[in-house]
Amino acid sequence: MARNALGIFWTNAARRISAAPAAACLLVAALAVTTAQAPKVTIQAATFWTPGICTPPGIPMAGDFDGSGRDAILCLNPSGDAFIDVVRTSAIGKPVSPARALSSFGSDALAAAAGKFDGSGQLGVIAMFHDGEVRLAHDIVNGTFTRNDFIADAPLWLRSAPPVHACSLQLADGKAQDVLIVNGSGDAALLVNTSAPGKLSFSLHRVRAQFNRITTLAPATTGATGAQNVIWQDAAGQLYSTELTVSRAGEVSAATHLLWKGSPGEHFATGCFRGGHRDDLIVGRSFLPDCDPSHASIMAALPSVKAAASDRAWLTGDFDATGRDALVRLTHTGAPLVGDDTLIQFASPAGAVNPDRDQDNDGLPDAWETGAIKPDGLDLKAMGCSPLHADVIVEVQPFANVDQKHLHEDLARAVAYYAKLPVKNPDGKPGINLHVIFRKPIPMTEAGKPWWTLADEYQRHRGITHYMVVYHGGGGQSDEMADRGSCGDSALWAVFLHEFGHQVGLDHTGFYPVDHCPLYPSLMNYPYSYQLNGNGNDIGYSNGALAGFVLNEKHLSEVLPFPIDKVRFLAGPPYHYHIKPGPDGKTTLIDWNWNGIFGEKNISADINYGYSTTAGDRHPVGKTMTAPALAASGSGARARLLVFSGVLDGKSPILSGPADLKKPNLAADNPGKLIVYAWPGKAGVADHAKFDPPVTVEAHDVIGSASAAGVHGRVWVAYPTLAGVKVRSVLAPDGHDPSFGPVVAIPDSTGAAPTLVAVNGQLLLLLWNGPTKEVTTRLLSPRGESLEPGAVQTLDLKCDDPPGAFQGANANGEPVVWFGLMQDQSATATARFQVRRYQMLPGGQLKLLAMEWVGGDKGGERGAARTVLLWHAAAGFKHGQPLLFSCGLLGKDPPISCHYVSMKIADKTVNGGWLTKRYYDEWTQSRSGPGACWFRGDIAFALRWFGGEDASNDNLLVAFHGTGVENANMGDYNDIAEIRNIGLVHSIPWVSK
Repeated sequence: MARNALGIFWTNAARRISAAPAAACLLVAALAVTTAQAPKVTIQAATFWTPGICTPPGIPMAGDFDGSGRDAILCLNPSGDAFIDVVRTSAIGKPVSPARALSSFGSDALAAAAGKFDGSGQLGVIAMFHDGEVRLAHDIVNGTFTRNDFIADAPLWLRSAPPVHACSLQLADGKAQDVLIVNGSGDAALLVNTSAPGKLSFSLHRVRAQFNRITTLAPATTGATGAQNVIWQDAAGQLYSTELTVSRAGEVSAATHLLWKGSPGEHFATGCFRGGHRDDLIVGRSFLPDCDPSHASIMAALPSVKAAASDRAWLTGDFDATGRDALVRLTHTGAPLVGDDTLIQFASPAGAVNPDRDQDNDGLPDAWETGAIKPDGLDLKAMGCSPLHADVIVEVQPFANVDQKHLHEDLARAVAYYAKLPVKNPDGKPGINLHVIFRKPIPMTEAGKPWWTLADEYQRHRGITHYMVVYHGGGGQSDEMADRGSCGDSALWAVFLHEFGHQVGLDHTGFYPVDHCPLYPSLMNYPYSYQLNGNGNDIGYSNGALAGFVLNEKHLSEVLPFPIDKVRFLAGPPYHYHIKPGPDGKTTLIDWNWNGIFGEKNISADINYGYSTTAGDRHPVGKTMTAPALAASGSGARARLLVFSGVLDGKSPILSGPADLKKPNLAADNPGKLIVYAWPGKAGVADHAKFDPPVTVEAHDVIGSASAAGVHGRVWVAYPTLAGVKVRSVLAPDGHDPSFGPVVAIPDSTGAAPTLVAVNGQLLLLLWNGPTKEVTTRLLSPRGESLEPGAVQTLDLKCDDPPGAFQGANANGEPVVWFGLMQDQSATATARFQVRRYQMLPGGQLKLLAMEWVGGDKGGERGAARTVLLWHAAAGFKHGQPLLFSCGLLGKDPPISCHYVSMKIADKTVNGGWLTKRYYDEWTQSRSGPGACWFRGDIAFALRWFGGEDASNDNLLVAFHGTGVENANMGDYNDIAEIRNIGLVHSIPWVSK
């Protein structure tokens, strides 16, 4: 029974709200917390009840919503078009999942109160809105408010000083309730209710009193008459009792007395904790029977000021139909998993134990596990559940084509794993008892349905059990901190533990913002989902042994504060890091950046690439039908990024990009135009990139991908056309649209694909003439907006796709140019990635210095798209460190592939001295190679998205952190403690009825 209302009754001379008995209105100078009269009630310890059901700025209320005798929690979401959600309480002791009780209540609510307002005896909600409207939601039919009536206008003085508080007031004769409204300045008004069944009637009256520095208010019924007074708290924690008097003329006056000299930070609540019709008062840890300070006592189960610091509201109500109110605490901390918990503290007769308690904190109340209550007909005791040992129940339902023997064997293995988990239980025994209910197979006719639809159809015992669909195949999906999901039967034991880990609250990162941490040895972490140190039998949840040591890729130490035996798995797959014992035997040295140097401090490196790497957020820019080309205009923090893209030359580029488009790329028989996007962002805001509208570089006859490079403050772009390769300069000054120099046509270049690279202030143009012809080069010397061409050189080089190139460090005083390309190594090892190092002699002639296969002679790295090669000087690398970007071997029908980067490492015994990483994930694929350039101390990375039949197909996406180095923390996490202490109880909070 909720106590959210104040009672009003009539006297001969006036209508008034009674004060509490005399003792309740005395100023208490000093309080002895011992009592001569025992309260005859016990407040039970707090238990988790639901996840956050009324998070800020929601306005929480309580009352009997459905006439069941069990109170519900209502939440008015005040922002914008306000709405009301309701969480009802079930007969088996758990709340029912939230439901929408009213949409479009009004615009921007300031305050609200629940009570019986329309004379029908049903619960309603009165709210005051920013525009002054006061409205009543009432007339509940099938779980929703069917009426939303305007009942009054609030004056500006009442609504112009937030925050505003509201409290319903219970008439002593049990008729419709009034509402007291108090604003942040302490001004108050009483909404007097003279409604009768079928006829609403309200009037608003100013209260001649000040509620100075008010923070909270609540009603309290005291004395034999059933009358109520208002108890409210100020910012100093002091509680006051106020009686209101309404004269025959409608004037409302108030008499206020100090009731309790509280402390700052203490919460208070009123309710019938002992049953009956008289309210008690809880203030902090003090319990006041009949709101009487002289009988106050301390209840140890109530929270201290520190323990309740995160509580944003206390509510009371009879949520278990015992006739005794319980205390509900709504928390708000922002902490992961538990930041918005709703806690409940039941009241029981002194010495009694509340049947809703859950001693082992597994979400299954003791009364269920002892067999006293059989929820939904399940006999948990007969299943082996115990109130003194953590239990979790899962309904497993396979499709008809899943092998039953394999299913039962792998689930038995999961049961055994949970039983051995090192967790504590009240019975002193370790482990969690996982109980599996095998359900009848799902017919294959249902195979097209998603798992959440199947769960709605087949899960029988929601709020008691979890549910897992098992299908024939690999992988799986589950909601986090929830009760439903799916997994494939391939590697079922590992997949089940992973997906069930999600259900009991675990994510992929240990709740850090960065994925794939090498120091998080959990099967929840993709790099360790199926193996740990190369052994599939060693996988499991992390015990947090390495927690507390935080990694940030921008600021890494190569000294780990753990002995080598604790981190030896780092030397295994997928990372294969080189580690060795520290000189003190208590630490481990690791070569995070693969440069062969151990023990470096404050370095920057991409270390979490085991599953894939990232280039950061991908910003949609436009559409493209070619590989993107990138170049930086200017340098340093004010550099602008230019992105070149080929699109159709009609009124618009491809809008839907269907996968079956016969000619998805620009080509000689499908020409288009070249456009450029400029990013004008300021330093440090690359992750919020907004590109300027595109500007046309060449309006017609473009037949392939462009290439760009920056020289002397200008960007030069080369692109193929029907008439041959053309080159022109682009100026992109800060704050201005790009402008272009004259077009320079390259002779004898028809049908060639260009690659442009800056070399010592000049431009080296590479022309790829197809896989059966040699690559030719020409040195171009900028002269203002024009170019002076040099002699042509034909290289002894054939490659499968256009090569990439970048200038490296000088050798013998002459510049060195690195090439990245694809070439057949043999008849069976085709399209292998390869790098070459050329010395550029005077006049632009190139002399081959060295070449090597990416991955070494026995490596497998290969692809089928144009490459981009970048280079930078790096410690530990004599000739600097090259990075080759491309797509893997393009698949057939349609030809798509993931994106990869291969970087040189110092140790040739590891994959031939190369480390290859996939970008993003297996779903990030393209028809074309990526674009990349150095930009503001990182790598700008662009890709052409393949979305299949999706309208996102051929989207041009740009990211700004292509090095894969993320400026965010990551580390280990104690999965096992989370499952035991939080996940079990939090993952099955709702019942469906």
